[in-house]
Amino acid sequence: MHYLEQIVSVFISLKHYISSKIFFSGLITLYSFFFGINLSMIMLALIALITFDMLTAVIAAYYVGEPIESRKVFKSALKFGIYLILVSAAHLTDSTIFGDIHLEEGMIAFLSITELISVIENAGKMGYVVPKKLLNRLNELRGA
Repeated sequence: MHYLEQIVSVFISLKHYISSKIFFSGLITLYSFFFGINLSMIMLALIALITFDMLTAVIAAYYVGEPIESRKVFKSALKFGIYLILVSAAHLTDSTIFGDIHLEEGMIAFLSITELISVIENAGKMGYVVPKKLLNRLNELRGA
């Protein structure tokens, strides 16, 4: 009976191992469909920029003396979701158009510039010197 319990235990652990592998391979498949595998490092950079923007916004609010509201934190999470939808839509559109349009790269570049501008503006709120020419040039690149 003891051996039978060990065999059952092995099969249960094997089932958990296989189900976790299937789950994560499904996530990777969804990721590659919606975002493409070749731009993974760029997507990580965009996520880092969003995180930097949120952190510098919190620090700037502390410097200025503004209260940090949960509504603003929720807004950052919502922005993250919207950015993912925008990049995914650009990737899917890019994959349906013949030729080298590079919509996905353009969308990620636009969103990255937007986040960089926000980080620089937050640094200005903290009292650091912000080069106006750089900020103006980035706004020109963004088209604002």
